[in-house]
Parts: sequence; C-alpha cells; structure tokens
Amino acid sequence: MSFSRLQTFAGYFNKVGDRLGAAVADYNSAVGSLKRSVIPAARRMESSRLAPARSTLALSS
Repeated sequence: MSFSRLQTFAGYFNKVGDRLGAAVADYNSAVGSLKRSVIPAARRMESSRLAPARSTLALSS
C-alpha cells in the first residue's frame, strides 16, 4: 500500500471524527436550549392556560 493512499484514508477518517464531534456539540446545544428555554416557556404557558394540559404536552422534567 502506498503512503499517499494511507494519507488519503487518514484524511477522510479525520474529517469523520471532526464532524462527529461537531454533531455531538450541536446535539448538546439543542438539548441545553430545550431544557433552558423551551420547556420552561411551555410550563409558563401551561400555567397561564395558554397551552393544553401537561398530559397532552408530554413534557419531562
């Protein structure tokens, strides 16, 4: 196997690792936003009767 083929493979594998890392970071940001902003806002709406009852929203703590 030539060195250039190994370099090409390593480059692709490096990109996969970088993109997986970015995907994990974006997922964690989305979950953080859900917990920090979306769920509390839904609970406030629920308590002010602007939203359906909790059983229909299926929000978890």
